[in-house]
Amino acid sequence: MAFTADTQRFEDASINVGCSDFRSGGVPRWTYESCEPEGAGELCVTGLNVSFWHEAPPQEMPSYVRNDYDAIGQFSRVRWYPVTAGWRRGFGPTGWLPTRTALRGLRESDIIVQWFANVSGPIVGARLLRKPSVIITGGYDVAAVPEIEYGRMLLRRTRWMGRLALRTASLVLSTSRANQSEVLHWVPRAKTRLLYPGFDPESFSDVREKRAQVLTIGSVSREYLERKGLDTFARTSRLLSEIDFIVAGRIVDRDVARHLLEMGSRRLRLLDYLSQQEMIRLLQESAVYAQFSVHEGFGCSVAEGMLCGCTPVVSDRGALPEVVGDCGYYVPPKEPEAAARAVLLALAQPTGRASRERIIQEFPLAERSRDLRMYLLGLRPIDSHSRHPR
Repeated sequence: MAFTADTQRFEDASINVGCSDFRSGGVPRWTYESCEPEGAGELCVTGLNVSFWHEAPPQEMPSYVRNDYDAIGQFSRVRWYPVTAGWRRGFGPTGWLPTRTALRGLRESDIIVQWFANVSGPIVGARLLRKPSVIITGGYDVAAVPEIEYGRMLLRRTRWMGRLALRTASLVLSTSRANQSEVLHWVPRAKTRLLYPGFDPESFSDVREKRAQVLTIGSVSREYLERKGLDTFARTSRLLSEIDFIVAGRIVDRDVARHLLEMGSRRLRLLDYLSQQEMIRLLQESAVYAQFSVHEGFGCSVAEGMLCGCTPVVSDRGALPEVVGDCGYYVPPKEPEAAARAVLLALAQPTGRASRERIIQEFPLAERSRDLRMYLLGLRPIDSHSRHPR
């Protein structure tokens, strides 16, 4: 429950961080007090309420979302609210405007944070109440990939809703430069900033003894078959029939599972749901982590694999080059022959140690938590006479 008061300012002078900025009508909206027993000299914000909008409750959130929820809870009272992107026959997408229940939560909040731009209701409600709001974009919410019929921006009506949310938010935090470019493609005037996901190296230690096996993580589903490149992964295994290939993830569609096994070699295995610790052990023992995605907003599983000392072999699409840098091997998507050659190179010339060091240096969890805090505390109440959020 503590943070160090900081008056550092971002390069964008319109987003200021410091006690003097937290004002509404000349009166501070919240105050600082000493936080004990974390340590002398540390301060925390009192009276600051943040509503956190996501489809899953905290205990079911993906780790990258839960990390943000926990980080915000370190300096404020944060409360989760459900948000669902639905569809009503004859009407289209639901979630344009806040419900009565949502409005009650918004009124009790000083800052509104929404993960994904799938709906506009909470953000529009925040605007109506003249409260600052933040959208954190991830991937599907701002994507449009016709070749695999992927992305919420493909359909006109869901695109309208997404653009409304992005245009109305006080601030849009993008998880990668590729993700940010998609945001700006749809809403060129969106106030967007880059904020990479962060990872804790203590949770993903590497192991020196590796098995000559190739791992990918993803649900076995029709959606992931092409988008995550599971079909390419299976075909690559057939070209390297003496090497173990493993798909780790919940088997959602049994027909897709059978299809993958038919395409792959006899050494292709599909593992159903694994606990977090089981997944980490699998990452630690695998020599290569492969992801042949057609679209990727970031690639958290790739980063976790690199932290565990895996050599990454990935497609050259989306944000994957931002994650891997010069520590891995790149292939075009949907080309199993090129993927097979890259896997053999990765096994012969591993980059595990450099891969782990890259994630530690470039994507530290503490840095994301710090920057998220500064961005949120730098938001100002919206001027009722202003047409656009500040």
